[in-house]
Amino acid sequence: QMHAHQTQMESEIQNLREALQERQQVEIEKDALIRQLQEEAEGSRKVLDDLKVKNNKLKDGRRIKELEALASESKQRLELGSREIEALKDRLETAEASTKQYEQKEKNLHDEMLKEVEDAIQI
Repeated sequence: QMHAHQTQMESEIQNLREALQERQQVEIEKDALIRQLQEEAEGSRKVLDDLKVKNNKLKDGRRIKELEALASESKQRLELGSREIEALKDRLETAEASTKQYEQKEKNLHDEMLKEVEDAIQI
């Protein structure tokens, strides 16, 4: 009976050893899987960071294009404004010339009327 008990104990010890080895194997596989998942997560983070950088570059590119469009529009407005100012200068010069002509005509008429009055007084 002692031998049967010892055999049973040895069998249980062997079962415990196998269970312990199985547990150790599971722990090893678990650790390997955790490392693999961490590496994949790190890879995913790098891809995400790269995508963020590319997205920011695209946004910057769009902003640059928008700013270039605004600059072009502003330049066109300035050119138009400059042409309008030149046109106003021309109109002002024309108006000043016309004013001088009218003033000269008015002076001539006044001088003529004064001469006529002087001539009438002399008669």
